[in-house]
Amino acid sequence: MPKKVKQSIYDFYKEKSDYLIERYGEKSVVLMMVGSFFEIYGFKNTITGDIFGSPIVHVSDVTGLSIADKSGNTGEENVTCVMAGFPDYRIDHFLSKLNKAGYTVAVYTQKKGEKGSIIRTQDYITSPGTFFHDNDLVVSNNITCVWLENTPPSRLYTKSRIVIGVSTIDILTGDSNYNQFINDYDHKPNNFDELERYLTVYNPKEIIFIYNDTNLSSSKLDDIVNFVSGYNCVNRRINLNDTSNELSLMAVNCEKQTYQYTTFDTFFKPIDIYTFMEEHNFNYECCSSSSFSFLLNYAQSHNSSLVKRLPFPTKEYKQSYMVVGNHSLKQLNIIDTHDSNGKYSSVLKLMNKCYTNMGKREFSYQLLHPSLDTEWITQQYYMIDIFQKFISEHDDTSLKTQMRSCLVNSCDLSRYFRRIVMNKLRFCDIATLYDTIGYVRKLLHIVCVDTNIMNYMGTLLHNEVPFELLTNHLKYLDDIYETYIDVEKCKSYSIENIHSCNFIKKGNFEYLDNAEEKYVTTIDILNNITSTFNTIYDTNKTTKRNSVPCRIQKTEKSGYYIDSTKTHTKTILDNVDKNLKVLYKSSYNGKFSEFCLTDTITTTKSKQSRLRFTSRQIDAVSMKNLQYKNELECQLKSAFNIITDLFKSNEQVFSDLSTFMKHIDVLFLKARLSTELNYCRPTINTTRQEESYIDAKGLRHTLIEHIQTQEIYVPNDITIGVNDEDDCEDYRSMLLFGTNAVGKSSFIKSVGIALILAQSGMYVPCSSFEYSPFESIYTRIIGNDNIFKGLSTFAVEMIELQNILRYSNEKTLVLGDELCSGTEHGSAISIFVAGVQYLTMKGTKSIFATHFHEVTNMEELTGMKDIVFKHMSVEYDAVMDALIYNRIIKDGPGSNSYGLEVCKSLNLPVDFLDMAQNIRIRVHEEDKTVAHHKVSHFNSKKIMGNCEMCGKKGADVHHMQYQSDADERGFIKTFHKNHTANLMNLCKNCHDKIHLKNTKLVKRKTTRGKKIVEL
Repeated sequence: MPKKVKQSIYDFYKEKSDYLIERYGEKSVVLMMVGSFFEIYGFKNTITGDIFGSPIVHVSDVTGLSIADKSGNTGEENVTCVMAGFPDYRIDHFLSKLNKAGYTVAVYTQKKGEKGSIIRTQDYITSPGTFFHDNDLVVSNNITCVWLENTPPSRLYTKSRIVIGVSTIDILTGDSNYNQFINDYDHKPNNFDELERYLTVYNPKEIIFIYNDTNLSSSKLDDIVNFVSGYNCVNRRINLNDTSNELSLMAVNCEKQTYQYTTFDTFFKPIDIYTFMEEHNFNYECCSSSSFSFLLNYAQSHNSSLVKRLPFPTKEYKQSYMVVGNHSLKQLNIIDTHDSNGKYSSVLKLMNKCYTNMGKREFSYQLLHPSLDTEWITQQYYMIDIFQKFISEHDDTSLKTQMRSCLVNSCDLSRYFRRIVMNKLRFCDIATLYDTIGYVRKLLHIVCVDTNIMNYMGTLLHNEVPFELLTNHLKYLDDIYETYIDVEKCKSYSIENIHSCNFIKKGNFEYLDNAEEKYVTTIDILNNITSTFNTIYDTNKTTKRNSVPCRIQKTEKSGYYIDSTKTHTKTILDNVDKNLKVLYKSSYNGKFSEFCLTDTITTTKSKQSRLRFTSRQIDAVSMKNLQYKNELECQLKSAFNIITDLFKSNEQVFSDLSTFMKHIDVLFLKARLSTELNYCRPTINTTRQEESYIDAKGLRHTLIEHIQTQEIYVPNDITIGVNDEDDCEDYRSMLLFGTNAVGKSSFIKSVGIALILAQSGMYVPCSSFEYSPFESIYTRIIGNDNIFKGLSTFAVEMIELQNILRYSNEKTLVLGDELCSGTEHGSAISIFVAGVQYLTMKGTKSIFATHFHEVTNMEELTGMKDIVFKHMSVEYDAVMDALIYNRIIKDGPGSNSYGLEVCKSLNLPVDFLDMAQNIRIRVHEEDKTVAHHKVSHFNSKKIMGNCEMCGKKGADVHHMQYQSDADERGFIKTFHKNHTANLMNLCKNCHDKIHLKNTKLVKRKTTRGKKIVEL
């Protein structure tokens, strides 16, 4: 039998790399452990210089690793090997970079086999959606599977239908959910609205699309992916008919009910699998069960620990939440759009200032799932009130500081439990977890004095005595620490000082105690031999020594040893006894022992000019030290795993403590927001069941009032679905007129934002807000035109209008901005009027911004009493020759000639261009001197300068609406007294004149810029 040829390391790497790329695509790379490094290989053609065989060149660009030539024979002519690599302890750092760049990475580790041979095996695979981040700043990491099935027309259903099964797992917490959507299929964007919203809410880092190209072509899948997944994520596509792909074969199996039963039974271990399948509707929603089954197997194939002890999945029940259709979360800026960034780019980014990751996830979920449960909504309002009173009744600053400290310094308990389950908990995490237990206890004692807060916690924890429950949980964890862990040693643990930082208390694990004693004994012996040699030198020295003669050194291979200089060594060896007895005190148990050096001591070369002491006995102690250190490390890990099993065995402890922390964090945030942003408590009307309505006073835009610092935001009243005048009928539709840039779109968005906030259990930016909850909200805001490849603006408008007309009812709010802007005038008016008329007749509540003044004379609208015309006011000031944007909503359609007045005031076209150029030059000149001005002590954003009345040198900063009008929190109605738009620079003379006449002023936007006018 011929001798088996050993495979070279390069052939092994290429084989694994080719397999990975075939399975997961071109952006796949193998990291292979070689000694204490992870290496990436590629192959270079020595003639052309081309590098092939792996994505090493792109990986180098992404990671910053350099590519170097690697010695060794590749077995091919004119082909050499190149490599890049990094130390093994930096593996997580580079995995994070590679996953962020969209790579799937297979990690191969090594171990010693028989006869000292090296065996390399795949340890795990990571991808963007399956990477378990050690970075605590990462709040979640979701991976989603979308299963698409196109069913042709049949006797039962005359139209083609698309069935979409979705499932998601948050790798960091183990939380999972699933759903299924069914729609008539005509390959239009609105077929996938529910899918788009689902992906928007969960924002996965990796999406797997599974389809069958027999009934859904790859080109149509391209369209679908382009529509729903325009996110910063990796998209994988698996064709069920591709029998050459292992993932396709896995997906085919996941369609089979027998595999699904086995999968769910394996991962969730329910008491009865048949009951589990019924309760989760998996027997009836085939696509969602196939999707979830595949996702679980996919995650397991990457890293089996990712799917250990997952909590039961939850289903996204549409009946429980408001339907937010037509991409409304983006159109209303509830979440970021792809071209937006910054502090005020979305409501979620502005408001989600929870202190813990647990709280951030919960707040995000609540905001993106506006509720229909009036009891829950009312309870949230009540608890915000309770929290506000709780804080105000105590020492305000001190209490808030203490609560903030408890939350900020607490770890993510849900995530830490996943680390425990996955055996990824680090020694330092034990200390962090201990500190968190202390912060949870402190926070519990702070809030337990309020009966209402504890009753609320009892509801969440399904326990009538939550304080006792949580206290018992904390005691359970305390007992583990008290029995097993020395926390101070744990905090200072290092592999280099393992003997002094063994943080597991003595007496619990005999094998660990024995290993530590043996290891410590070898260090004690070496220390005392060194001390004895130094004493021998001091006793026999002829000159005064300037340094310690002997010292202990260490190498990774040889462990500890003793060395000295050549001169010192000679003195010691000349005077050392042949039978040297070393008495030492054990630093482990304090007992005295004796060690005899009977063998001849010699020296060998050490570092630089130093010599190393060696003898059979000294070398044996050094070798034993190395051996015992490895043994101590193994025993410490073994004992550590037993202790973490105690944490692992009581998942409910972590679940309940996490529930307590995240809900306190969210309520604390809601209370802070309502106070700091001057929001009001909504009044929810549960008696009016037939139709929904809104009656808001002093409504503001959540984002714009912060973005716009040069003009105080003008609040407005809105009544839709009910009229506050007894002699008038309710109106359902509002047509809002006004010139460009007056704020129509902003106002419309503010209505939608306020409603979503209210139904998310939050206070709203109003002076008062009464409503009956809506079941759905649809928007059509300009700027949503490139959603689906190949469709015009008008086509997108009509598709979104189709959705609105089909699904709206008496409990729907429709918000439209410039509807039918994408077609010619005649068609636009007829479609617009028909749409408004149709929605009003259905009882739908709608607000449309429009420039179509012709519709005010059309009997189709004027004949309907529940349609109202309003306009956002603008006034022309002849003295200033400018339009003043008052931005107040008034009755009637207003003037239709503002456009002509704007043209007159700006002398279009030539004079306007000249003036714009002059203004640009003037602004540029003024910018040169701004840096020399001081800032106001009222607001650091207000730069002191020339008098804004007469232009002379300024002396004071004046409050245009007086400080005396502010309440105890500094607010004048809706804005803070020190808002930059309420401050103006004045000279002494102008300042005196204003106060003499008791004049109150306000800044208004005009077509000639910001102007100051009397209030």
